[in-house]
This record gives sequence, C-alpha cells and structure tokens, in this order.
Amino acid sequence: MNWWAKKGSGNQGVVSEDGGTGRTVAVAYDAKDAVLLAAAPEMITALQGLLATCELNTDDMEDETRIAIRAAQDAVRNAKGEL
Repeated sequence: MNWWAKKGSGNQGVVSEDGGTGRTVAVAYDAKDAVLLAAAPEMITALQGLLATCELNTDDMEDETRIAIRAAQDAVRNAKGEL
C-alpha cells in the first residue's frame, strides 16, 4: 500500500492511495500532518520488521532499551487498534 501527500486547499493536505484508484485516504488541516499520515503504512511495516528481527530477551537489556522496545510494541498495537 502506497500513500502520498499533496497540498489541498488553503493549508490543508490530502493523503491519497496509490495503485490506480487515487482514492482519498485522509484530509489533514495542516499539510505537514498529511506527509506524516502518508508515511504511516511504511513506518509501521518498518517498525514491525525491526521488532521481528530483534532478539527480544529483555531480561539482559538496559532499562532504557527495554522501555524503548515496549514503547515500539505499544505503538504497533495502537496503530492496529489493539490498545
């Protein structure tokens, strides 16, 4: 799934789907937010891949690392609507 952002009317931004349809996915009140929204599918896929390839035996990790991994796991669950 590829999304891309473009400037809408005023300072708004529009997020559209690539893949032939050009369907509007979201409208953001600030064009800067549209760029972030458009990057979301790629970011969540990258974060899931990173978490899947990490050795997640958190017992042997520094506290800061353990907290960061848990925050990343929570972010993935939140993005999937599981929190």
